[in-house]
Amino acid sequence: MQKKWKLSKIYYGWWIVLACFICAMTTGVVGYGFTAFFNPVIQEFGWSYASISLAASIRGAETGLAAPALGILVDRWGSKWILFAGAILTGLGLIILAQTSHLAQFYGAFIIISLGTSCCGPGVVNSAINHWFRRNLGKATGILAAGFGASGLLVPVIYTLIESYGWRGALVILGIGCMVICLPLILIVKRTPEQYGYVPDGDPRPKDIKVSGNPQVGIVPVEVSIDVSGALKSRAFWHLTLALTLQSIVVMAVINHIMPYLQNVNIDGTTASYFAGAIPVLSIIGRFGSGWLSDKFNRKRVIVVSFAIFGIGTLLFDYVRDVNLWLLFLSIPLFSISMGSVITLRAVMSLEYFCRSRFATIFGILIGIQSLGTILGPFLAGWIFDVWNSYHYAWLIFTGINLISLVLIATIPRVQVKKAAEV
Repeated sequence: MQKKWKLSKIYYGWWIVLACFICAMTTGVVGYGFTAFFNPVIQEFGWSYASISLAASIRGAETGLAAPALGILVDRWGSKWILFAGAILTGLGLIILAQTSHLAQFYGAFIIISLGTSCCGPGVVNSAINHWFRRNLGKATGILAAGFGASGLLVPVIYTLIESYGWRGALVILGIGCMVICLPLILIVKRTPEQYGYVPDGDPRPKDIKVSGNPQVGIVPVEVSIDVSGALKSRAFWHLTLALTLQSIVVMAVINHIMPYLQNVNIDGTTASYFAGAIPVLSIIGRFGSGWLSDKFNRKRVIVVSFAIFGIGTLLFDYVRDVNLWLLFLSIPLFSISMGSVITLRAVMSLEYFCRSRFATIFGILIGIQSLGTILGPFLAGWIFDVWNSYHYAWLIFTGINLISLVLIATIPRVQVKKAAEV
C-alpha cells in the first residue's frame, strides 16, 4: 500500500530540496573553504603553491572518475544512501586531513574527502529532485545549486576557526559538523513522488483532473527521450560538456587561488577571506536567478549571456592592483553571479536535452569529463605563479579559455521540441 507523507500542506518535494540544500551547503565548504587553508599549511610545511594546488586537482580527478559510476548507481538505487555514505566519508576525510604530517598523507586524505563530496555532488543531489518537479524544475534546481554557493558564508567562519584553533582544529570541527548536520537530513530524501501518492510539482493526478475552461488543464509534456548512447553521439552533449570543462578550469583556479592572489596584491588575510567567501555567496543570486529565468525564457540564451559575463569578470581580476582594488567590487560580483548561473543551467539544460530516466548516468558522464578542467585549473594557476611569481599570465590564459568556451556554448544545437499530449 502506498504511503503518502504529510509533514504539512507544503509539497513534499520542497522538503527534499531543503534537505539537499543544507547538505550541499555543508559539504560544499570543502571546495570553497580550501583557499583559507593554503597559507597556514604552507607556513607549517613549506610546500609550494603547486604542491598544495595538486590536492584540489586530486579532488577533481576523483570526482571525474567517480561521477559516471555514481550516475549509474543513482539511476538504479536512488540518491539517499549514496548521499548518506558521502556525508560520512567527507566528515571522516576532514578529520584524517587534520592529522597530516607529510604530503602523501595530505593527498590520501583528499582522496577520501573527494569520494565523499562526489557522493554529495551535483549529479547525485540533482537526481534526488528531478523526479519531483517538471514546471518548477528551474526553481528547484536553482535553490539546490544555491546550497553549494551558500557554503561561502562559512569561509570567514573557517578563517576565524583557523585563527582560534589552528588549521588542524578547524578541520576536526568541520568534519564532525558535516556528519552531525547531514546524516539526519538525508533520511528525508525519497526516490519518486508516485511511490508516496504524489505526482511532480504536487499537481493533481491525471485521473483527478477536471475539465475546465483552462486550455492547459489536462496537458502534460512528452519528454525528449535520448538514451545514453544517443546522448554521447550528439553534438549538443559535446558542445555543452566541452564548454563547461573549459569554464571549470577558470572556476577552480579562482576558487582555490583567490586568497593567495589577493594577499599577493597586499590585501590582508581577514579581508581576503571575506572576498573569497563573497564568491559562492554572490553566486546564489545567479544559481537561483538563472533557475527562475530558465522557467520563463529561452535557456540557451540565458546560459550564453552567463558565459559572456563570466569572461568579463575573470578578465577584470588582472587589473586589480594596489591602486585598483575597487575593481574587486565589480569583478567578484560579475564572476560569481555568472558562475552560479552556469552551475544551475548545466543541470537544467541536461534535463531538457536528454532523457530524464537516465539523467544521473548522462549527467555523471558530463561531470566526469568536466572534472578534467577542475583537475587542471588549480595546478595550472599554482604552476604559473611558481614560475613567474605573478598571476598576470594566468589571467591572460584564462581569458582565452573563456572565449573558446563562449563560442562552444553559443553554437550548441537546438533541443528537439517537446510535444504536448492530452491526458
